[in-house]
Amino acid sequence: MLAGQVLVVGQLLGSVLTSQNQHDLRPTLPSIALLVGLLGAAGIASAVEQRQQQMLTELVTRNSAGKVLDVTTAVSLEAFDRPAFHDRLTRASRARAGPSN
Repeated sequence: MLAGQVLVVGQLLGSVLTSQNQHDLRPTLPSIALLVGLLGAAGIASAVEQRQQQMLTELVTRNSAGKVLDVTTAVSLEAFDRPAFHDRLTRASRARAGPSN
């Protein structure tokens, strides 16, 4: 999209600079409309990408939480008394939260 925007802006500037009548913008209207369309499409694509990223993050978080829960419910209560198991469980829970936490 960025390459298309650059090409359209170049075309727009070229038509403005070569225009005989500087007050008549009619020859530049198709380029302006195309640029507005490209900017709108880029905005929509960015919003869709952001939403997909949020959904993917949520799915990964839920999946990893389910796996940690499966392990914690499958082990005996004595495992929770062992420091090594508790440390692994803590690391898995922190890793599940993501790098920002």
